[in-house]
Amino acid sequence: MFERDFDEFVELLDGAISLSPSWKPIPPAGKALFFNAMEMYSLEQVRSALTAHIRDTKVGMFQPTPGHLIGQIEGRATNDGRPGVEEAWAISLAAMDEAETVVWTEEMGKAFWICKPILDSGDEVGARMAFKESYTRHISESRKNGRAAKWTITPGKNQERYVIVLREAVQVGRLPAPEKNSNQALLLEGPKLEQQSYPEGLKKMKEELAKLESPSEKLAKKRAAELEADRIAVTARKAELAKQAQEIEVSGRHKKGVTA
Repeated sequence: MFERDFDEFVELLDGAISLSPSWKPIPPAGKALFFNAMEMYSLEQVRSALTAHIRDTKVGMFQPTPGHLIGQIEGRATNDGRPGVEEAWAISLAAMDEAETVVWTEEMGKAFWICKPILDSGDEVGARMAFKESYTRHISESRKNGRAAKWTITPGKNQERYVIVLREAVQVGRLPAPEKNSNQALLLEGPKLEQQSYPEGLKKMKEELAKLESPSEKLAKKRAAELEADRIAVTARKAELAKQAQEIEVSGRHKKGVTA
C-alpha cells in the first residue's frame, strides 16, 4: 500500500472492528502501526484478507491483527495453483526437448532460462539449485503483488504431442478452452468421422494426421522412401547382372561344346 491508501485502509479497519461489540477501537498510533505492518501488500489484498478473516468460523471470532491478515494472504497465496518448486523443476525440464510442448507459469519460464546455460554445460545439480532459487524468488514477488498464476504454452516441434499437451492443460483448467473455430479448437476436435462415410472418413483422418507432421518427420519419411527406392533399384540391377553373367557362362559352355 501507499500513503495515499491510509485513509481508505483506516475506514476498512474501523468497519471490520465495528462488526463485533466485543472488539475495541484502535487508537491512531495503533492504526499507523497496523498500516506499516501491512504496507507490503496492496489495498485490495488487505480488503480481501479482512473479508476472509471475518468469514472464518474459527479465527473470525478474534479481533483482526496484522498477523491474522498476513496469514490469510499467505495462506491463500500458497493455494494459488502454482506448482511447488520440485514439480516446477520437473515440468520445466521438458523444455530441453525441442520436440516437446510445455505448459508452465511465467515464473517457471523465467527461472528455467536462467538455469539453462548451466544445464547445457552438463551440471544438472547446479542448474536445479539455480532454478529453485530463481523460481522461489519470482513466485514470492508475484504473490506479494497479488498476481494470479498465469499459465502459457510453449509449442514443441512434435505437433502430435502439442495436441495431447494442449488437451490435458485445458481439461485440468491450466489453459482456457480455445475460441470456437480457432486453429487450436480445430486441432482438439480432430476429424469428425461420425459425420462421414467410409472410406471418405478414413481419407479425411489421414489428411488431418498428415497436417500434424513436423517438417523433420516429413523429411525423414521422404528420405526413407528414397532409400527404399534405391534399395529396390540396386536389387533389380544385381538380378540383371546375375542373369547376364549366367547367360555369358551358358554361351561360353555352348561354344566350347561346339568347338570340341
